[in-house]
Amino acid sequence: MSSIVTESAPVVKLKRTISVTDMCHHRSDNARMPRHAKLLTNPPNRIQHVRLARDLTLEEVANRTRTTRQTISRLEKGEMELTVSWLIKLSKATGACAVDLLPEECSTPVATKIVGRIGQGQQLIADDSIPPLVHRHHGSSRCVAAIVDGDAMLPVYRAGDLLFWELDAIDPEKLIGKECMVDLQDGRSMVKTIQRGSKPGLYRLTSYAAADIDNVRIVAAMPIDYVQRHR
Repeated sequence: MSSIVTESAPVVKLKRTISVTDMCHHRSDNARMPRHAKLLTNPPNRIQHVRLARDLTLEEVANRTRTTRQTISRLEKGEMELTVSWLIKLSKATGACAVDLLPEECSTPVATKIVGRIGQGQQLIADDSIPPLVHRHHGSSRCVAAIVDGDAMLPVYRAGDLLFWELDAIDPEKLIGKECMVDLQDGRSMVKTIQRGSKPGLYRLTSYAAADIDNVRIVAAMPIDYVQRHR
C-alpha cells in the first residue's frame, strides 16, 4: 500500500495560476465576537465569520483592502465573485489563511491523485508511483495534480510545485490566453498557454522555457485551477 503525502503548504482555488505563498497565518476563530454583529444566514463563504472572529468592522477591512464597505459586504454575501485576487487581499487584511475564507466544505481534507511529473517542454510524464496528496481545497473528485520537475517551468514555477486541474475538458476557444493542461492528437499532454492559430480549430501553444508549438489541434483542454508551492 502506498504512503500518503500530507499537506505541507496552502492550496487555494484559482481563477488563474499565480503564487499563493505567504498567505497563511494562525487561525483564531475563538476571538471575541462583536456584541452587535449581524450574522448572515447560510453565508456563501467564511469571510464574515473570520472578520468578526478578529473583531474587525467592514470599514476596517475595506480600508486595508483599499475598497469600500459596500464591496466587502457584497463579497461576504456572495453578490460578488470571490476571485483569487480578493482571497489574497482579504487574507492579508484579516490575517487569516486564505482557505479559511472559503465555504465550510472547503476545509474538509481530501486526497488528490498525482498523475505524474511535468518535465522538459512542459510535457506531462505519467507516473503512477507517486502517492496521493491529502490537503484542503474546493476541488471535486475529478481533480488531479502533477509535480513540476526540475527547471522545466522557470521562472514561474520551481521544482516540486504542484499544479491542479479538473478532468473536465472545456472548449479551447473559451480558454484563449489561459494556462491549461492540453491533450494533443499525437498523444502528448502538456501545460501550455493557449493562443489562436492561423486557422479556425488550430491553436498556438506557448511556454515559459520552451519553443512555441504552432497550429496544432487540441483534443482536450483543462485550465490549471490552482497551485501549491513547494517549500
